Amino acid sequence: MQHLFRTFTKRFFIISNIVVAALFLLACCTAFLNPDTFWFISLLGVTFVAWLIMNVGFVVFWLLFKSKWAILSFVVLLVGWPQINACFAFHPFAKFDKKKKPNSIRVMQWNVARWDEMNKYWAPGKVSKRKKMFEYIASNDIDILCVEEFFESNNTKEFAKNIPYITDTLHFPYHYFAMDHRRWDSLYETGVCIFSKYPIVDTFRKRYGGPDSLKNNESFIWTDIDVEGKRIRVFATHMQSMLFGGKEYRQIKQLRQSTDSAVVNTKGIIKKFRRAYALRMHQVNIIKPVLDNSPYPEIMCGDFNEVPNSYIYFQMKGNRQDAFSKKAFGISRTLSFISPTLRIDYILPNKQFKVLQYKSDKVALSDHYPVIADLQLPE
Repeated sequence: MQHLFRTFTKRFFIISNIVVAALFLLACCTAFLNPDTFWFISLLGVTFVAWLIMNVGFVVFWLLFKSKWAILSFVVLLVGWPQINACFAFHPFAKFDKKKKPNSIRVMQWNVARWDEMNKYWAPGKVSKRKKMFEYIASNDIDILCVEEFFESNNTKEFAKNIPYITDTLHFPYHYFAMDHRRWDSLYETGVCIFSKYPIVDTFRKRYGGPDSLKNNESFIWTDIDVEGKRIRVFATHMQSMLFGGKEYRQIKQLRQSTDSAVVNTKGIIKKFRRAYALRMHQVNIIKPVLDNSPYPEIMCGDFNEVPNSYIYFQMKGNRQDAFSKKAFGISRTLSFISPTLRIDYILPNKQFKVLQYKSDKVALSDHYPVIADLQLPE
């Protein structure tokens, strides 16, 4: 009986290991497969970190029992190394020095969620976090600020104006704002904005197109910036979001808690994933030719709404660096809820830049955490 139990247990772990290894390899495939066509594999890719952890666990488990089955998960981990390297950073002694080095610029990427102003509007008497967000920006001595979900008031009786405050008080004298959405009564506008302490000498904007109801009529922009005689090109964009509402977030919570109604409720979530994948695929096809043909050293900043093992991420990154991978440690998140693995905001500099340091402070000001990187200018 004891022998049968051992045989059954070993077979159970072997089969489990094979299944986990196969699912991990499928999750790795998301980096190479068009998510518009292979959306089901892209969905699996969202759970990449979970399959990664399980494979590492199997390697340790089999090594403890001195079994050759450790080779299986070890090999699939080697195969998935590019995706692992995108999700995890391996610089345990990395730190962030507030003082900048000579011949460098400090770049911030932040989806500011309309400066939290709508919370004040929807809940009278509530104070928005706008001023604290401005204080945070000022405290970090930023040179170039890329902002998604930027909010600008057209009625100072309801909301304060943000552009004059940032240019005058925070000392960013140059900016380029691409207005993507205007409220029906013109109360406010939202869009993508780049602020700079160095002169902006040229700008470009391309709207993705699409119905406002899907909020996908946003922009891809760049600014040419003269940094002490050296011209660089800074890109910023906000790619298609999932457009989850309270209903979908409740359903995700049910999935995490494995409630009986969870499976029934996933249909709407999957539909929104599929739609967002298709729209982001359309957007990356617009961005990539412009990005890859920049005549100047470029920095791509943005909220991609994609995890770093995804097809969209690898297309956007191309031959560029990921500031996180270069100067951080461990796994990170830039979306403040749902999962600790959702790093969807990026700073991707051309290889002519040297990444000096990186940080993403977990400040509870927006639903996204800010991302900051110091970059040494090309010679």
